[in-house]
Amino acid sequence: MPSDPVNPVRRPDLKRDLVYDWLKRRLTTGRLCFGERLSIREISAQTGASRFPVQAAVNDLQVEGFLHVIPQSGLRVVCPTVVEIQDFFLLFSRVEGILAELSALRRSDALLGRMQAVHDKIRALDSTESVSGERYRRLNQTLHGLLHTAANSPHLERAAKANWSMSDFLINQSNLFRSHLEESVDQHDKVLAAIGARDAPAARREMEAHIMSFGADVISNMFKERMPASRAL
Repeated sequence: MPSDPVNPVRRPDLKRDLVYDWLKRRLTTGRLCFGERLSIREISAQTGASRFPVQAAVNDLQVEGFLHVIPQSGLRVVCPTVVEIQDFFLLFSRVEGILAELSALRRSDALLGRMQAVHDKIRALDSTESVSGERYRRLNQTLHGLLHTAANSPHLERAAKANWSMSDFLINQSNLFRSHLEESVDQHDKVLAAIGARDAPAARREMEAHIMSFGADVISNMFKERMPASRAL
């Protein structure tokens, strides 16, 4: 099986992996913000790891597009441009759209029922609760994971998983999981209805629209002061 180009096969290193996971959680949950300055020394102090595993974890996250190492200066969280965010969500929407299309063609009744059960849990969330955003994020990943399973395409599923952490990172910069909850429920309704009807083109179209709406909201929230109307996603 070929290695994942975003997460290449590497030798196990417990300290590096612990630091990597610690930093990744802070990035994908919005605790680290665009452009925020970090230092190897501070990360070492907070994790109890030496410089070498910290540097290895940082290098991995730089390859994945989350951190930018500044020679002789330290490192910072990336601050993506409008075009970079547009391109990411375009890619993300296309991959998820294809998986939704295949799911409509290949899903079993049992998997459709499991997707609907998770969707019902999302529908029951209260967007006014402070923890609803994180609950939605986890349930949303579960729902999409079931959709990926229904599509029965391991290669596409691996490609999709590489996008999820970056998606969480971008969306959580503005806590959009909570603010987008009601709109997302309506969009999931349309996706699941198309999958249930085995309408593959509609499933792809609705899924792409769902993902792109998040991209548009990320850009609107992060760049509303400087984004010309012609750059809208």
